[in-house]
Amino acid sequence: MKYNKSIYILSFLFVMLISCNSEENGQIAIEPGYALLEGKVKENLSSAQEMKIVVTNICSAEQTTYMIPIASDGSFHYKIPLNYKTLAGLESFGINGIIPLTPNQKTVLNIGLNNAGDSYIETLETSGYSSADLQQLRNIMMDIIANKALIKNEIVTPEEYSLNVSAKMKEIKQSIDSNTVLSLKGKESLKNELDVFYTNTLLFDYATRMKLVYQSLKDENTLAAEDMPIFEVTKSYYSFLRECDLNDKEYISSTMYPFLLQSILTNKDLSIQRIGDQDISLWLDNTKATLADLVGFDSGVFFDLLVINEYTLQFLEMKALSDKQIENIKSYYDDNPIADILIAANNEVLSLSRKDPPSESSFTPKIKMNNFMNELFSRYNNKALVIDFWATWCGPCLRGIEEIEPIKEKYKNPDLVFIYISSPSSPKLTWEKMKINIPGDHYYVSKEVWEQFSDEYGLEAIPSYLFFNPKGELTDKYVGYPGSDKIEKAIKKLLP
Repeated sequence: MKYNKSIYILSFLFVMLISCNSEENGQIAIEPGYALLEGKVKENLSSAQEMKIVVTNICSAEQTTYMIPIASDGSFHYKIPLNYKTLAGLESFGINGIIPLTPNQKTVLNIGLNNAGDSYIETLETSGYSSADLQQLRNIMMDIIANKALIKNEIVTPEEYSLNVSAKMKEIKQSIDSNTVLSLKGKESLKNELDVFYTNTLLFDYATRMKLVYQSLKDENTLAAEDMPIFEVTKSYYSFLRECDLNDKEYISSTMYPFLLQSILTNKDLSIQRIGDQDISLWLDNTKATLADLVGFDSGVFFDLLVINEYTLQFLEMKALSDKQIENIKSYYDDNPIADILIAANNEVLSLSRKDPPSESSFTPKIKMNNFMNELFSRYNNKALVIDFWATWCGPCLRGIEEIEPIKEKYKNPDLVFIYISSPSSPKLTWEKMKINIPGDHYYVSKEVWEQFSDEYGLEAIPSYLFFNPKGELTDKYVGYPGSDKIEKAIKKLLP
């Protein structure tokens, strides 16, 4: 019985059930919560010793991976700390599926091979999800994201952009309604997941998307050599949030929901003040003054979760609570266990900051951010470099790191250095914890340095990989994980 390498502090700290029963007083009622997962892997898959489950924490946007042990008879039984019902990911047996988990409830699964030799998964519970939902919902979602273009290749105003994306989202939801594979419950969950995903990654990212369109049009020579037109994004642009059911319990259980909360809190146009030493009630009053008209309400669990995620953002930056903040938390939450949880989170940050530097297996050298690549080549003079651009929240990045590990061992060489580069999109606290278990040299660069990499090397997505020979020449580049065979072939080129 074990967690995988990436155990997160805040996932441990928020192992309480958050319920929406106390929306009247603006606080969240908390009681200990665990989802019980049990079932059996059938004989034709019984050689498997463990299965991988990924769970998102609504309080911190942390994604924790659990490796669930499977007994010799194929049975499994595991208690997963959970703070709200969610769709966990199952990534084993050739299945990229979902598992509905609810605090203080049991989910029973049967997993095996059908007559065609394909893996299947079914639940014995009355969750409303069908076996097809468990197996296909995630794949259908990924297919929609990969193949449905929501952005026109033209520069438009923020208002036009919002209308265009919203119209495309509406079309996608209508197409989901006609899907014959998923159940009604599965369709509603898929629509919620996509709604939160597109809201967070597209509607909250107008400026970046327009820059990409502008660059694309320039590359195609369909745009005159002129500066990109600048359109001001005002707070009213974010009225698209009214279309989101941000207080709805089903919507809240979407795996991307906490990421949307953090986008709201950190958005420069909304300019929500960091809580700092402010009284929590005062901070909530000011935040509601900004958001109420945009989201369409001024009370509910949405605002409760904003408070928790606001403090979480501070913890993720490795910043401990001030004495005044501790006083405010204890005063506002009184006997509510949220106070104890936030104080415990603070103690973990203090503990981590006092720890000794990481071992050489996970090294974070000091390096100047100016002219970063020249500094890098100078530090690793006459060394072959494999540079992995990744983020703590990026599932494909983490899978790539895991698959490359045996290759690193196979070609272990003092003249071959594996370098891992992350940016502020990865919470600092999560990065500090995760890098300890990823052998190599790690750099946490500024947003500006990250953008320099993107511009200079055409890194349009993550994970991305750059391979440099000892002369400093770029020999291979991959945007997206290309598979272990191509990674190994690229490494072979670097070695004598």
